[in-house]
Amino acid sequence: MHRYLSDILFLHENRTIKQYLVYIGKAKCNMKSGIKIENLDYKYDIIDMKDIPCEELLASNDPSAVALSILCDFKGKDKQMVVNR
Repeated sequence: MHRYLSDILFLHENRTIKQYLVYIGKAKCNMKSGIKIENLDYKYDIIDMKDIPCEELLASNDPSAVALSILCDFKGKDKQMVVNR
């Protein structure tokens, strides 16, 4: 993530960059959200797709959001029903 940030800032040095890591694993996300060492305090946000209700994305008018809904936690709903929707 830090490398991505430096590459982006190299191309867009006058921009404010906000980074997000989107986690789509089955297990609970236990990744660190930054690095803190001498002379470096770097952070980014982590979004765990299991924390986003699929209904929110399915109800969107944005096709990209609807496509991302397949990565969310279906909260016990029938998988085929959610995919069909």
